[in-house]
Amino acid sequence: EVSRVYSRMTNCFVKNEIVVKGMNCNHCKSNVEAAIQKVTGVEGVEIDLASGRTIVHGNPSKDDVVKAVESLGFSVVEG
Repeated sequence: EVSRVYSRMTNCFVKNEIVVKGMNCNHCKSNVEAAIQKVTGVEGVEIDLASGRTIVHGNPSKDDVVKAVESLGFSVVEG
């Protein structure tokens, strides 16, 4: 079960699911994983290429995760 817990007080993920739109190959998936992994506070990333379902583990800033994905030309939708 995926917990979609988001702390509005700290603007940080506890563990969250987002959907990344626009990925259509493993190269895209790898680039998104690498970009998210570089965000301070990220402890792990799981991505399902077919659905775009992305689980971010750790306590990064939500804005930083979104910016990392969008910097690659993809869009983010709350899970």
